[in-house]
Amino acid sequence: MGINGHVYAEIPVNLNEVYSFPSAVINYNFKKINVFASYNGEFSYFNIDAHNKRSVLIPSHQFEINKQQSIHQKNWSHKINLGFDYFLDDKNQLNFYGFINPYSNEFDGSLTISKTIENEIINSREYIRDDKDKNRSAFASLYYKHFFATPGK
Repeated sequence: MGINGHVYAEIPVNLNEVYSFPSAVINYNFKKINVFASYNGEFSYFNIDAHNKRSVLIPSHQFEINKQQSIHQKNWSHKINLGFDYFLDDKNQLNFYGFINPYSNEFDGSLTISKTIENEIINSREYIRDDKDKNRSAFASLYYKHFFATPGK
């Protein structure tokens, strides 16, 4: 009987690399009713810098292909769970559970690819990536249970 719960949170110390998984739960139980809610968060923000260099040798000359990318990865999720259990009597029970989860997985930044011959750029392209990734998932369930008086039925 009564109310209980918990809150858990991490505080990132580095703004360039953030990993945090906060959560909170609350539960209230009174006579025949149990009501609950919870939150589960996920945050990961960090930079990805990569450089790739390939050398190709053909009979007349050697050329290089350079790829430079600078990406900011941003993933987040906010999952909210809700539900209740209602015990009508000793033989009947009703349960509801549901959740909603808005989330995103984004990669923003730039990619440059260049081709050089003897340190002279002969071809270069730059690509910009700007994700607008917003998603949502949801679920709901209603459950009824009846205990029959006769064993085995």
